[in-house]
Amino acid sequence: METLAFNGGSPVRTKPFPEWPIYGEQEERHLLEVLHSGKWGGIGRIKLPEFEEQFAAYHGASHAVTVVNGTIGITIALQAAG
Repeated sequence: METLAFNGGSPVRTKPFPEWPIYGEQEERHLLEVLHSGKWGGIGRIKLPEFEEQFAAYHGASHAVTVVNGTIGITIALQAAG
């Protein structure tokens, strides 16, 4: 077994990670569209329904539901599973 980099072994990654977040003009345009709409969540969402449809289609699923964070997602999944 090789020595961990932490203990003086060779590191697995030798280049720095890319800067984050990575975004471009399209993301900026969509963000400003939502910001200027005044509808950031809840009823009247302007972008999430489209994202949910595309995300579900990408994964071959009938539906997708956006949630605020992973904890809420796990809670909903556990409740759905009984």
